[in-house]
Amino acid sequence: MKVNIGANVSSRAEKIFSALVEDFKVKQPKTKVKSFHYEIRHSEDVWSFRYLLQKSWISKIYKLQVSYSFPINMDDEEIMWDHYKKQWKSKNKEITSLNSTLNDYTELKSLIRTVDFEQVNIVISDQRLTVNLIPFPGCFIWTMIPPMHYFVKLKGEEYAAMEKILAIVKASCKALEGQNGSTWQSLPSEEVVLPTT
Repeated sequence: MKVNIGANVSSRAEKIFSALVEDFKVKQPKTKVKSFHYEIRHSEDVWSFRYLLQKSWISKIYKLQVSYSFPINMDDEEIMWDHYKKQWKSKNKEITSLNSTLNDYTELKSLIRTVDFEQVNIVISDQRLTVNLIPFPGCFIWTMIPPMHYFVKLKGEEYAAMEKILAIVKASCKALEGQNGSTWQSLPSEEVVLPTT
């Protein structure tokens, strides 16, 4: 009997991904959009969880992407976290009120450094802001040569750090929106939360 290795790998990755999503402390019902994609909607805010597949003829790597989006009255912009300089930078290399504000938030920068991220970016488009996090923990890897598979587990403190990062970015950007781009002072940590109930 012919064994469909690809289907077996995909099925195992799907189970791991579903368990990963359940471990995020968001109590609203999770909607399965399609394979490797769940969404959670809370009013106008949207959580999105995806497993992004990177493959070659001898391997498959499923990378976790956690996104959080919400409406905002700000101009289109894209900024990303620079792992080498340990600060936010604009895609067009300009200093903007957004990356300047987030770079002044010491706790946010410290939190980002507690998780091994491949990528962190923020995109504002059509009056909607989306934060995208792609951590190395949470990925599922399969290789044909040598034949092996393994899951890089996300620790409890990494789940908490990611949720806090998203909360701080939202609070920062909403405050900046309210100030019409002027200088903003960071909120006390205990006041920064996301809607999860």
